[in-house]
Amino acid sequence: MGRLLVVAALLVVASCGDEPSADPADLQAVRADIVAQAASASPLQREILSDGMVTEAEAKQAVAAFVECAQKEGLTIGPTKESGNYSFGFQSDGDSQDELVIYDRCEAETFGLVGMMLGVQAAPPADALEERNSLVEQCLIDEGFDAEGWPATTAELDPSVEARCVDEADAAVGAPSPQEDTPPAELEARSFVLSPNDPQPGDVFEATFDPANSRGGYFVLSQWDGTGWDEPTFLLESDVNRPTPTALEISGEFGVNDYGAEGPGPDGLIMPDQIDNGLWRLCTANARDHVCAQLTINQ
Repeated sequence: MGRLLVVAALLVVASCGDEPSADPADLQAVRADIVAQAASASPLQREILSDGMVTEAEAKQAVAAFVECAQKEGLTIGPTKESGNYSFGFQSDGDSQDELVIYDRCEAETFGLVGMMLGVQAAPPADALEERNSLVEQCLIDEGFDAEGWPATTAELDPSVEARCVDEADAAVGAPSPQEDTPPAELEARSFVLSPNDPQPGDVFEATFDPANSRGGYFVLSQWDGTGWDEPTFLLESDVNRPTPTALEISGEFGVNDYGAEGPGPDGLIMPDQIDNGLWRLCTANARDHVCAQLTINQ
């Protein structure tokens, strides 16, 4: 018998119901649901998901924890792949329900929610997702499996064959892969909390700070380019000193009114209507206490 978990398929199977969707609103709802579930998850998954995203290093940490948990219970786990998807399964000579229970428990404790978030972060557009699933289905059928309707099929599949079919399909449609060059820890800047964690274009959101924080009413948005943070692209002004928040595109030097705000807030902010997908950093622009928070745009 064999069991396989494929992160790229997990978004469809576990999160979006019978009909796969990569609509931004759907993905945002899934992300919010994952973060909510993380509050009562294992300490490892709760810590990894505390900022609403999963880095490559954190994904590897969760994979290692899953493999360790299962191996301690006597399951042989493999293969573990990192070519865009994390795929791992186990094989046994018998039809052991006990082994299934162990697998499911270890996966739920160490990797389940992390894998779902990776699926959200790497979700291709809806048309590409449909094409990818169709290619995987045909690949499995060509290999002799009754895989109609993949990934919702109930057929028993060979984990290594399924993983290969997924990799080939992802490559064919250009599905994004987890990036090694994720942003380093912000050693010089403490963070603050956004609600929601990942506001999307045009969203009104809130920023909550340490009670002792001193800041101004302005914030800047910078995008991660794969090796570092770009120069600020947008200037946001909160509702601390005005009726409604604003967001303006900027380039180069800029000036702001000098006024202060203290305490936890929350400060009301608004995202720009037009902003590229990717990882962004929101930082205080005129503050005694320089703080930043990261967010992901996936529209």
